[in-house]
Amino acid sequence: MNLDEYFAKQEKKDTYMVESQYCVGCGRCKMSCPENAIKKINGISFIQQDVCMGCGRCIEVCPHGAIVKTKA
Repeated sequence: MNLDEYFAKQEKKDTYMVESQYCVGCGRCKMSCPENAIKKINGISFIQQDVCMGCGRCIEVCPHGAIVKTKA
């Protein structure tokens, strides 16, 4: 994959973020992530955008609606 293809792929992927006020730190999102892109910081999940592949598994398993899609 050349740089143009890489950046085109990055621009099209969905991105997700954790709304910390709703996160209870249960870790379901972290366990569901195939890329290990979710870390817990001070008991709250954080999605590393440079690692996330945009699959959306985290948003599907969050029982509190703490994860939101930020880009289509």
